[in-house]
Amino acid sequence: MADFKRVTVDDTMDIRYGGRAYMFLSASEQYRVRAILQLCIATLDGSQMVIFDGADILDNAGRNGLLSLLVSSNIHAIVAMTFNKPESVPDLSGVGKAYWIEKGICSEFNAQLAVAS
Repeated sequence: MADFKRVTVDDTMDIRYGGRAYMFLSASEQYRVRAILQLCIATLDGSQMVIFDGADILDNAGRNGLLSLLVSSNIHAIVAMTFNKPESVPDLSGVGKAYWIEKGICSEFNAQLAVAS
């Protein structure tokens, strides 16, 4: 669903992403691996929610992939990431809610208002 490469864990607990060892991956590839493993474990143990922080390490395609993966997983999620401008925030209408935190104030994000400002 995320269009990420395949994550494998072998008998010795070595983790690979697209056949490459975890230690040789970029930081964003390692994030993808951790996200996939976290969702797999949450699914296996029946968790009702997962939390991802630092998702801004992913490029737009990676962020979209992560959000697609979360929507298809049917597990509630909180995803935290930094955006420089409101118009960069993905529209989560129909699948979730976005919140904008600025100057210590948290408010529900409205994509149409962000475009207008």
